[in-house]
Amino acid sequence: MLYFETERLILRDYSENDFEAYYKLKSDPETMYYLQDIKLSTKEEARTDFEQVLCDRKEPDREFYFLHMEEKETGEQIGSIGYNVVDRTPVGKLVHVGYFTYPRFWGRGYTTEALRRVLEFAFMEDQVYRVTTGCLAENKGSERVMQKNGLIKEAEHIDYEWHDGKMKTRLEYRLLKREWQAQNISIRDLMPEENEKALDLVWRVFQEYEAPDYTKEGVEEFYKSIHDESYLSMLRMYGAFIRDKMIGVIATRSEGTHIALFFVEGEYHRQGIGKQLFQMVRTNCPLDRMTVNSSPYAVPVYHKLGFRDVDTEKVVCGLRFTPMELR
Repeated sequence: MLYFETERLILRDYSENDFEAYYKLKSDPETMYYLQDIKLSTKEEARTDFEQVLCDRKEPDREFYFLHMEEKETGEQIGSIGYNVVDRTPVGKLVHVGYFTYPRFWGRGYTTEALRRVLEFAFMEDQVYRVTTGCLAENKGSERVMQKNGLIKEAEHIDYEWHDGKMKTRLEYRLLKREWQAQNISIRDLMPEENEKALDLVWRVFQEYEAPDYTKEGVEEFYKSIHDESYLSMLRMYGAFIRDKMIGVIATRSEGTHIALFFVEGEYHRQGIGKQLFQMVRTNCPLDRMTVNSSPYAVPVYHKLGFRDVDTEKVVCGLRFTPMELR
């Protein structure tokens, strides 16, 4: 079951109890004015459609990711948003995004806020490579939602679609994963006031992924090291951010030639975040050679980055590590 929260919204998979709300939304003439092809006319039609939605959410190769959108404060239904999978390729899924909300919620930024979270899920968690969507040119509100989320206009089809008694122009927008990352993910030096948050992230990730490989002595020693002001003063720390949210940390010492800390939030593993962090410190390293003392958990990660073992595993004060270097 998918469940997301934003500042003002809850986005979640539909449940069995949502049928009446689902039918009311998709049969509302104003809401569905630009989506006549999926507007529901009868409860029988709606029941069949809704049962398909409920069944698809359980499939391993799920195709429809449309979510119930509600106001967090009141629980009131705002609309629906999501995407359907058009194709699966070796580089990732190709999907088509859609959204529709009750007119009384237009102009409040809700759909923009919801789409921002849906795109983050698509690109960071659901192996989506390309997003497409579109609208009639006269539907300025829908187009603004696309533009505010960084989608790129790639086509304008003049007199393309018959709608409400006349031919109308349709616009097509797209967003690739690399374009989304360039717009939303940043790697930069941390400011002093951000260090506490960074070390909280380090400790949290360490406990989940690395502490199981250490003795109690080793865990305590690591905790002590990241609270040692004299040690921390030697580090240059960088953070990875999705907008303002810190999701990864890397730190170097010895004038940038030795990696001292390297942690990424678990939900963002295998999303290229660690690679971007490493590229930042590699660029700022004054020598061709870098070193690291890798924890057991991180050994495969460093091997993938090009490091090689220069000695066998060591244990110091309970801390297990393999000395490595990159040339």
